[in-house]
Amino acid sequence: MVSGELGEGSSSLSAKRKKGNGAVRITSVQLETSGKAIKIVAGGFSFSIPLEKAQRLVESAQRSGVVSKAVPPQREAGAEDNKADAWQDLVQSKAEGATEVLSVFRELCAGGYEFDEEDEFFAALKRLSEEASAEEKALRLCARAEQYSQGLKAKLLAAGYSNECAKAVVALMEARGFVDDTRYAVAWASERARRGGAGPAAVAAALRARGVGEGAIREALCSTDFGRALARALQKELASVLGSSPRDSSAEDSKAKSLSSRQKDQIYRKLKLQGFDPDQIRKFLDEE
Repeated sequence: MVSGELGEGSSSLSAKRKKGNGAVRITSVQLETSGKAIKIVAGGFSFSIPLEKAQRLVESAQRSGVVSKAVPPQREAGAEDNKADAWQDLVQSKAEGATEVLSVFRELCAGGYEFDEEDEFFAALKRLSEEASAEEKALRLCARAEQYSQGLKAKLLAAGYSNECAKAVVALMEARGFVDDTRYAVAWASERARRGGAGPAAVAAALRARGVGEGAIREALCSTDFGRALARALQKELASVLGSSPRDSSAEDSKAKSLSSRQKDQIYRKLKLQGFDPDQIRKFLDEE
C-alpha cells in the first residue's frame, strides 16, 4: 500500500456522526500560500500535507468508497449552507488538483462529521503530515552535509519523528539520490585518512560503528589513498622501535637504515594489522 493511501474496500470513516471519546472533526482547510500543500485543522491537530499526496489520498478514499460514505447526499439548509459559502475563497486556486482536494475536505467539514483518531483516514492525515515535516528536516540536513542512512534516521528519531516515519523518509532520500551510503563512506574515509592519518582498519571500524554497510565500506577502502596515513603510521612505528620522538625525523633518518630484519618484520606486522597494503608497507620499509 502506498504511504497515505487507504485499503481497497475500507469503510473506516463512518457515514454517521460519531459521539464519544476521541471523536474529532475537521474544522478548517486552506491552501497554503506556496500553493503546494493544504493545511487541515481537526480536533486540535494541524496537518500540512503536500498537495500531490493529498490528491492521492483523496483518490484512494474515493476508490474505496470512504469519501462517498462520509459525504452526506443532501445538506440541511441554513447553517451548513453558510459553512459551504465560506469555502468559496478556499477553492479558488491555480494549483492543479487543489479544487478537487479542497472540495472533498469541504464536504467533510461542512457535513460536521466526526471520527475517531484510530480511523484509517485520520491516521493517514497524521502520517502524511509527519512525513512531509520529516522530509523538510531531512532535506535541510542533506543540504548542510553529506548524510548516510542510519545517521539520518537517528537524527530524525532524535527530532521526535516516529520510527516508521523516519524509515520512510530515509528511503525517499535514498531513492532521490540525496543519501548514498557509498558516497558518504568514500568522502568520510578520504578525509579521515588525509587529516587524521587513520589506517584502513581504523576507518573500516569507525564506519561500521556508524552503521554503514560492508559494501559501502569496501568501496571506501578501495577508493581511498592511504599513502599519507601509511607514512605517518610508519614514522610512529619507527619512533617506537628507535626510541625517539615521532617528530624527530632527523634521528629516525640517521638510524632507519640500520634497522634489522627483525625490526622491519615487527613494524611490518603492526602496520599490516592496521589494514595497510602489504606491498606498500614493504616498499616504504625498503626505502627506509
